Amino acid sequence: MIGRSRRLVLLIALVAACTSPVPTFTPSAPPATAIALAAYEGDDLSFEYPAEWRVIAERDMRIGQYTYVVVGTGDWQSGTQHSTQVNADAWTVDPGELVAHLSYFYSGPASTVFQTPPFDARVLESGLAATIEDGPRSTLATLFVPGHREITVDVRYGGEPTDLQRSAVHRMIDSMDAMADSDGFNLKTGTPPSGPGCSTTAFQGTLARGDLGGLNLALPDFAWVWVSWPEGWTARVREDRRVELFDRNGAHVAREWDEVDVGGSGDSNEFQSCPDAVSVIRAFPLAPE
Repeated sequence: MIGRSRRLVLLIALVAACTSPVPTFTPSAPPATAIALAAYEGDDLSFEYPAEWRVIAERDMRIGQYTYVVVGTGDWQSGTQHSTQVNADAWTVDPGELVAHLSYFYSGPASTVFQTPPFDARVLESGLAATIEDGPRSTLATLFVPGHREITVDVRYGGEPTDLQRSAVHRMIDSMDAMADSDGFNLKTGTPPSGPGCSTTAFQGTLARGDLGGLNLALPDFAWVWVSWPEGWTARVREDRRVELFDRNGAHVAREWDEVDVGGSGDSNEFQSCPDAVSVIRAFPLAPE
């Protein structure tokens, strides 16, 4: 009996083992590739980039264009300049390499308003904004800086870029910070006409600064309105470098890059706004906290 019971127990154990679910092995995800980073700290531009890249050139000025810095794994040489003629830059980017060129254009007459970012632009942690367009062998980005001309980031690859290269370029752009000269900002103010007839016309546009000071309106097709705000209104430059506008009671009105409707009198060359005729149509997003 004992031997028979033992055989029965063994048989039951064998059946249980065969019918129990077989444990499965789930491989763990590969660890994220860590990239060592280097920091570029220029006079008024900073960002992070892969440490395996190098600084190829920096602070190159010629007619109409200022190069902040060129980084990457290929090579770049500034075009030669003779009087008013500038030859094309020389890019050397072999397969597997890339070169990133950061610059801005300063030629032409002074601008009443600088270019403003579209509302679907990427807002960086620094408070700047960027648009990024990836091509088959390129990445072209525009960096919008409050109170400054826009900065162009021109990246060229020696072949079809890898996901790692694209990611490194986008991360570099996301880390960018630029310092605009805001110490000399002054808000232009004036006394609007009294009475119910103050607002005789209105403009819709985006609040922007320019080379000539003040906080003005940027209109489509590079048009602009030179605005004088009501007397007693003030403005301050925020930590993200955007100007914030306040009425005479200290209440917030709008910020630089907001789309607004402004009522007042005059034309685009000299427009006096009215205190009760300014409204925000669309507020440009603030930097992520």
